Amino acid sequence: MFLGVMVIFATACGNKAGKKGEKPLVKVYDNYLYPSDLKGIYQKGMSKEDSIVVVGTYIENWAKKNLMLKIAEENISRDSEIDRMVEEYRKTLIQHRYEQNLVEQRLDSVISQNEIDTFYQKTKNEYKLKQDIVRCYFIKVPINSPDKDKLKKWWKKKDPLDYAQMKDYCERYAQMFILEDSTWIHKKDLAAQFPKNTFSQEKLSVGKEWSFEKSGSLYLLRVFDIARKGKNEPVAYASKKIKGYILHKRKIELLKQLASEMYQRELNKKNVIIYQ
Repeated sequence: MFLGVMVIFATACGNKAGKKGEKPLVKVYDNYLYPSDLKGIYQKGMSKEDSIVVVGTYIENWAKKNLMLKIAEENISRDSEIDRMVEEYRKTLIQHRYEQNLVEQRLDSVISQNEIDTFYQKTKNEYKLKQDIVRCYFIKVPINSPDKDKLKKWWKKKDPLDYAQMKDYCERYAQMFILEDSTWIHKKDLAAQFPKNTFSQEKLSVGKEWSFEKSGSLYLLRVFDIARKGKNEPVAYASKKIKGYILHKRKIELLKQLASEMYQRELNKKNVIIYQ
């Protein structure tokens, strides 16, 4: 009932406050909600009936929220503490946005492998595996893929040229593949790629090779290494987190440096004066 009354009232109101060419969907005192304000609330493939429900719910929630705010403003006397908090929040947002711009312009985001290795050696005991992970080559392609026999041949020969052709083939036809020496995958995630009862996590070992066809796909697996739960994470596996730590540290140091430079510059210009 509430929603129906509000929408009918909004239609009768016309476009007082307005967005050019739009009639408001709902009005709460001097606040209006327009059709263009609803962009982004629809999900892909949503039916007409579901869209009506979503829009109706959004409009009603918007009306309730703005109504509560209006009544609160009328019943709460002007509060200097709220004004102070709003102003502090505004200042924080402005400073944060400016710092983001500075970081994007000035931060060196290139991290060498030597930096990663050095950081890892100092902190490796902080990275413990929560489950087994596997470093391997893995290919899964449909059985009816063209030139499948060539793929099997490239897989067996282990030659750099064959590797390049194999990778190109996988990029075109594979359902899933791993062909990077440094890539680690959770053992459970690897097992999930295989048909039921064809992959034994317990029997998986370094040097293991599997090649078989089942359930419409060809499976190729070559295991290079296994890191067990509770052990230190391999550096290649931990490198993403390490890069994040290094970049965060650089960001903090950059902002401190820029703040100091700015402070000294403005002191010299007499825009900052410290009274004794």
